[in-house]
Amino acid sequence: MIQVKSYTSPTLVLLAFNWEAGAHRKDFLGFAIERTPGFDGQVKSWLPNRIGFEGPAPENQDFPSNTAPIQKFYWWDARIDTKDRGTSFDYRITPMVGTPANPTPLAGEVAAM
Repeated sequence: MIQVKSYTSPTLVLLAFNWEAGAHRKDFLGFAIERTPGFDGQVKSWLPNRIGFEGPAPENQDFPSNTAPIQKFYWWDARIDTKDRGTSFDYRITPMVGTPANPTPLAGEVAAM
């Protein structure tokens, strides 16, 4: 089970998490984090990651974390815009397993907050 703690400020949410079972999996790639509501009027969005398995995204763009999993045990949602202040956000943190070419969500281990 993933343990999650959030820390908020007016402009970002820091998510800290732990997944002890990940230490025992050779195919563990990182985490995908989904936010509801999403960015720019979307219902849901994946938090971005600037680095994929083949290096940085081209032209300062981002990869969604479901295709370029976050390889840390903390991440921040720094896209809390002025119009978003006071909004409640839900986050789903999912371990991703498999290979870099085929990251697969481990649906039975999702943490939501």
